[in-house]
Amino acid sequence: MTATAQPVDVSNYDGLVLYYYRYCPYSQRVLVTLEETNTPYKPVEIDLLNKPEWYLKINEKGETPTLRLADGTYMTESNLISAYIDKNFSKPGETLIPQDDGALPFYKDLQVIYVVISKEAYLANQSSDMKLKQKTWDEVYPEFLKIETIFRERATGEGYAMASRYGFNDIFNQPFFTELIHLGKTLGHDVYADKNLPAFNKWYKACSARPSFIHNIPDRFQKN
Repeated sequence: MTATAQPVDVSNYDGLVLYYYRYCPYSQRVLVTLEETNTPYKPVEIDLLNKPEWYLKINEKGETPTLRLADGTYMTESNLISAYIDKNFSKPGETLIPQDDGALPFYKDLQVIYVVISKEAYLANQSSDMKLKQKTWDEVYPEFLKIETIFRERATGEGYAMASRYGFNDIFNQPFFTELIHLGKTLGHDVYADKNLPAFNKWYKACSARPSFIHNIPDRFQKN
């Protein structure tokens, strides 16, 4: 699937239609959720670097993802879209959203930290200014250590953020932490070899081995 500048006719398609950009972390959240729940959908890729005019009629902000529902209405915001998919398409007993008292605080703690670091890391990765990259890394690395502390205290089992189960704690954070890993990589800091981050690396390794991660979180730094 490649991004299209021409409008895609989906009028005869009565299922879900996802407008996404493969290198957008928010789109990646939804793509992973769709695969994890085996939800059928029609993908339409939008190039956010060259937004087509027709897409602005669907999403006036020109952002991704946007989900067209079967009734022709649209949803935006990756967390809302993912929650909708989970509620309507997950198998009974296999919901991705944290349900127990122990998982919910974990989810909220991670959300607070990724909000702090994700935007800064994303913008630094977009820039060619190495001084900005280094400054950003120096600022966000202490937050990385907070993440490590959370995983040491709460992640168990197979390394996922919800013990042995893979869920939104993992899906919502892995695209953004991927940004941070690549920021470190451009500065010669190998996160995988960082002895201060063993629990984080166990988690990231478990997530990145899943087919949904492999299929939907490409290395945007390798694109042409």
